[in-house]
Amino acid sequence: MNSRNLGWELPPLGLNFEDGESLVAEDINKIAKYITDLKLLIDMLKADYDNLQEQLKQQKEETKTILQYIETFKQDIETLKQNLAANRDNSQTEIGKLKFELKLFQPKLDSVEAKLESIDSVLRERLEKEGDSYRDTLDFKSAIASITQDIEGLKQNLATNGNNNQTEIQKLQNELKSLQPKLDLLQKKLESNTKIELISSVLRERLEKEGDSYRDTLDFKSAIASYEKARDLGSNTANAKINEVSNLPKNIEFKLSEGVTMEFVPILAGVFQMGGDNDQREQPKHQVNIKQFWMGKYPVTQAQWDAIMTNNNSSTGIDFPVNNISWHQAVEFCKKLSEITWKKFRLPSEAEWEYACRAGSQTSYCFGEYSNQLREYAWYINNSNNQTLRVGQKKPNAWGLYDMHGNVWEWCEDNWHDNYEGAPSDGRAWLGNDAYSVLRGGCWNLNAVTCSCTFRLRSWRAYDHYSYGFRIVAPCF
Repeated sequence: MNSRNLGWELPPLGLNFEDGESLVAEDINKIAKYITDLKLLIDMLKADYDNLQEQLKQQKEETKTILQYIETFKQDIETLKQNLAANRDNSQTEIGKLKFELKLFQPKLDSVEAKLESIDSVLRERLEKEGDSYRDTLDFKSAIASITQDIEGLKQNLATNGNNNQTEIQKLQNELKSLQPKLDLLQKKLESNTKIELISSVLRERLEKEGDSYRDTLDFKSAIASYEKARDLGSNTANAKINEVSNLPKNIEFKLSEGVTMEFVPILAGVFQMGGDNDQREQPKHQVNIKQFWMGKYPVTQAQWDAIMTNNNSSTGIDFPVNNISWHQAVEFCKKLSEITWKKFRLPSEAEWEYACRAGSQTSYCFGEYSNQLREYAWYINNSNNQTLRVGQKKPNAWGLYDMHGNVWEWCEDNWHDNYEGAPSDGRAWLGNDAYSVLRGGCWNLNAVTCSCTFRLRSWRAYDHYSYGFRIVAPCF
């Protein structure tokens, strides 16, 4: 499909910064605008798909009408052949009758020509707009014009050769026989509409499987796959779009020790409404601007903890989230990991945590407003058998983060505040002198409400409860 007429052109992202430099506000704004343009592009794709479906429906109706005309045309020709065969002995009279029949047939022929001319006009307009995708549908008018020319020759022969009736009747019969292959050709050309059906099917499959991930989740791997399909269909700008999407940040994995790694997911900059309606601790709702950062794909596991720290407070398996962790211990883990890797790691701010948990949604959970699907995403009191479970066993959110709902509570960097009055609007941690901090995400032994994107828990920083764990972030790599 010709992308030029669908408005599929996106400006280059235009990020230019030297090695070691982090993104500046201008770059962040470019990325945010680029993502907005990407969402708009997908909406345009959906609109084009709807338009194609409507055109396909109309074309099917037109094709059906053409087939009916062709059937009538074939019946009339058959009648003509039968009349010629049955009336050889009275050829002059019959020729007159045939002339009359041809006159009766002429309006039908004119009607077919008019209909095909209308369809030809539609096809030509579509060819101009949409390029190679429809070129193989062929030109119906040229086929019918050839048949019409032969019919005109037949009429002239009937009019001018009455003195040699028997010979001319035989010639006319032969000419009528020659019309059959042309009718068959026209039928094959009509059947070429299956190519349009194929294009429609690919578009429908692409939208059904990947439409929501474009609009709401920024699933870039699906975006790349979809543009590859577009390239296969002949999109002139598909390769450029694949390259643009491919240049977006990728997951990063660090080796902590032999057989133990830690994977981080890029969280792109954006703006969101922070807060909820569960109680006053989640209010007032307010807008927060988030800079790009990387977040751990899973809560810190027992194996990862053991690779960095000497003390082991947890009693779970190596792939289970580490628990019995105080805020101070979580901060110490970040400090030691930073020293080993020469990278800066820390706990997420409360705003960063909620932004990453929502993954583009504005609902109570990353998957919707109600908890009816929670067991697919979280270990909580209804399905955990009263214990922590191995990380990554449930569905991730739209940005590829696992166990953001349930399993273990996750410490945030912020001090505790009773509500959001005076909270920072730039996504940084809200610090103070309080000995209490915030935990998010709920855990294996509590109900669905505590697992929501917005629920806040206050706890003493030195408290290493058996349901407390953590997840870490890095501002840049």
